[in-house]
Amino acid sequence: MMNRDHFARKIPAYFDGTLTERERTELESFVGTNREFAEYFKLKQAEYNNLKNSIPHFQFSTEAQTQMEGELKEVIDNLFHTESSNVIEKFSSWVKEKL
Repeated sequence: MMNRDHFARKIPAYFDGTLTERERTELESFVGTNREFAEYFKLKQAEYNNLKNSIPHFQFSTEAQTQMEGELKEVIDNLFHTESSNVIEKFSSWVKEKL
């Protein structure tokens, strides 16, 4: 039996878009037929929107993006150069080299 707790656990997935179409429809139907749960849903929606709006939005410059991509590619390439060391040692040495 699907009850309030069942649908309450699905609210985060609803907001992040990971519910299946069927689950989404079931949740929306439950919200529409249960006034108390609808109030709870609205509260969670407001909390979600507040949190979402609190996250800063910024865009990297093209130069910074290019530099980060290059450094990431270098890290990945360096992980496979020395056969005798493990991944952590390789990453450590790359960080030391960059600092």
